Amino acid sequence: MLKRLLVVSSVTLIVVSAFLVVAPVTGASDTQFYRDLAKKQAATLDDGYRAICILRAGKDDGAKFEDLRALLVKDGIAPDSWPAEPQTELTKGKLALMICKALDIKGGVIARIFGMTERYALRELAYIGIMPQKSGHFFVSGTELLSVLSRAARYKTKEPVEPEGEDEEGSMSTEPKVEAPPEPGTPGTSENK
Repeated sequence: MLKRLLVVSSVTLIVVSAFLVVAPVTGASDTQFYRDLAKKQAATLDDGYRAICILRAGKDDGAKFEDLRALLVKDGIAPDSWPAEPQTELTKGKLALMICKALDIKGGVIARIFGMTERYALRELAYIGIMPQKSGHFFVSGTELLSVLSRAARYKTKEPVEPEGEDEEGSMSTEPKVEAPPEPGTPGTSENK
């Protein structure tokens, strides 16, 4: 339990640090937003809208949820049919769709023919390496949102994006999967040859 807590704490620190380096921070409100987000078990639609606006503009102007929603709906990034409640939990599909539209990611043949949906956006971001292949949990945690946005910011600036790992529970992780070396004396190790 303590080991898992230490890993989660170090992953959170790495994710927040990486995002702060990739996304330009223009004021105290951005920094506070990242800190608060890193502590959340579940990100909200308000967090998602604010993060997408930061991804697009490079800063948080402190706008209210209604203003952020109106801007994203007007720009075609968020559908008007989504809930107008700021505390609605952010789903991976909604986040993926907003990122695809904000970064003008067109998707594959099916997405181009039928239009980008949450499902196709999630698949496209998994293919690019911005989100993990398996969706795991339905909702996005604060650290997951920071991790995905860090990768999206790198994609936006044409930096290479390494695929995210997943832990046993299907949650996103920023640390690569590394298998422990085999015990000495087990078949296939150099000590036995």
